[in-house]
Amino acid sequence: MAKIQKIRSYVLKTLRVFLLVFGVFFLLIVILAFTSLPFWARYNLGKSEAFVPKNTQTILVMGGGGFPSESVLMRLWYSEELAKQFPGSKVIIATPGDTLDPQSTVCQMEAHLVASGVRTERIIIESEGLNTRYQALRAREFFQKGLFREPLVVVSSPEHIYRTVLSFEKVGFKQVSGRPAMEAMLETDLKLKNKKLGGNENIPDVGNSISIRYKFWDYLKYEIIVAREYFAIAYYKVKGWI
Repeated sequence: MAKIQKIRSYVLKTLRVFLLVFGVFFLLIVILAFTSLPFWARYNLGKSEAFVPKNTQTILVMGGGGFPSESVLMRLWYSEELAKQFPGSKVIIATPGDTLDPQSTVCQMEAHLVASGVRTERIIIESEGLNTRYQALRAREFFQKGLFREPLVVVSSPEHIYRTVLSFEKVGFKQVSGRPAMEAMLETDLKLKNKKLGGNENIPDVGNSISIRYKFWDYLKYEIIVAREYFAIAYYKVKGWI
């Protein structure tokens, strides 16, 4: 009986410590979401390796989910702009998928680029790479076959740029940089007063607080995105991929 009580006491103490640590961690996450630190953490990952050489020869757009999706469409938009800026460049689509299926993501990405004015003969498809390391290795194979030239600009989400550029450098690329597909801020002032909208006036008015309505939730999302990317960077470092 005494042994059971001892075990029960140990379990309860462990549970209290766990709940305390979890509570402190959750509180820290909430507090950080009221600051601009999550934004700058993501921004710095995107800008650390970001520049577009004036003699860019190749644009490589990384896959980011299915088509259509927010990340894919944003990456395509930036790739289209670069393709117009450098009309003689090659455009590589690095997304796994079935190139014989016109409904696959990789084929729809190609169709989207063609519809935007990128000629088919400029486009190279890399549809085998299942992660950033694999895609870098496949791109190196294409480069060694003479299918494209450097400088190479990689287009991806802001948080992904740092790891991507280092991964490409690790496999042997000498002139590689990144173009973060960063969303733009809405230029309209979204502050409003609840009196114009009616409803229960006893509920606090948050219409004038952009931070509570939008930024707080965006920054919570950024915290998760950045934390995941830091883990990925650490993993790639341990594996010797960057």
